[in-house]
Amino acid sequence: MNKKRLIVTWVFGISLLFLAHALAETVYPISSKKELQSLVGSFNKQKIKMSSWYNDEDINPGVDKTFEKVESVIENGEFFIEGVNGGLKFFKVDINNDGQDEYVKTLEEGSGRFFDIEAVYKNEKDKFEDIYNEIKLLMRKLIRDAEKTSYDLEEGYVGHAFGDMIVEKRAGKVYFTILEGRAARPWEDLNSFNASDKPRAYEFLWEYKKIKLIRVYDRKIEKSDFFVNAALAQGNAADVYIAKGKYWDYYHIKFTLTPKNILLVLKGYDKYGPSKYEFEDGMFQVFIPKDKFPISAPNCKEYIILRMLMTIGDLNKDKFIAEKKVIFNKIKEMKESGKGQVEVIIQLNNSDADIQIKSKDPLALELEGCNVWFRDAHGRYIDYVGELK
Repeated sequence: MNKKRLIVTWVFGISLLFLAHALAETVYPISSKKELQSLVGSFNKQKIKMSSWYNDEDINPGVDKTFEKVESVIENGEFFIEGVNGGLKFFKVDINNDGQDEYVKTLEEGSGRFFDIEAVYKNEKDKFEDIYNEIKLLMRKLIRDAEKTSYDLEEGYVGHAFGDMIVEKRAGKVYFTILEGRAARPWEDLNSFNASDKPRAYEFLWEYKKIKLIRVYDRKIEKSDFFVNAALAQGNAADVYIAKGKYWDYYHIKFTLTPKNILLVLKGYDKYGPSKYEFEDGMFQVFIPKDKFPISAPNCKEYIILRMLMTIGDLNKDKFIAEKKVIFNKIKEMKESGKGQVEVIIQLNNSDADIQIKSKDPLALELEGCNVWFRDAHGRYIDYVGELK
């Protein structure tokens, strides 16, 4: 191979690595306190504890540990159990590429904030089984060999001071990256995030009970590597507009409905309410896959329900219903024909209990449930953002 061809091949290879990283979809740890508490309770029922390291004398002496209490959750999904020394994370993801999601538990503990994967739980018939031993020692050996050091893989492996893990999907496969921290880790808080550090990164692919070290490199970290709301603030996420209300603020976004990002009928939804796309007194609803909606909804399993409110008791009732009927017909025609798009204004909350403000600067929101609404005021659909005119 001549020198020119060698250089072209090298540049092409590097470009592919950058492209792969750019096209990766980050998988974030579970960040809903309610969901985490339910999950921890499920483990506790099977006598599985989140950690064996309790500081009972200092934190909560004599407290019953039969069922552990999730005390708090911070912005990057790290959560804390009452009486436990250390911060935990749970990733729900098909980490071993076998077609079924596992629960990956990580832990940071001690004054050095030593990070490690603690367990990988497979759920078979509602029974959790830790399968981490399939790859644990081999993964550690791969890291040790890359570091060109020598230590016992069980007793000598203490984890990574101020380390962390990033999980990503690329080309239908799940990869995970172990990060080595520095003297202090700069990426735990969204508002004080500092990406000047480039930690050593070990990227792995686990499939068919085998583990491969894909690459070792210094990774430039981004907010979107750790914070789901930061990820939504980039790329295709929607700008959020605020309208002042009498009792609370209302948050709106512009959103484009397409044949590919909505369903008119959702099978199995009948037990909760009308599943069909219907029109009555101006009310109808469509279903948006959660992963196609630009605002995080950690308590929602699969679909966001976008609903047009009813128009009742207004002097202009017939006029306002007719206007909503126009929107209804446009969306129905678009979906059924498979062509076109309809831009709508979505209201994220009808009260302050419908959303959670994760950060004010930059503004980052989470939905508490699965419902959002076409913007409505006094029974009329409002087709603009900002304060009412």
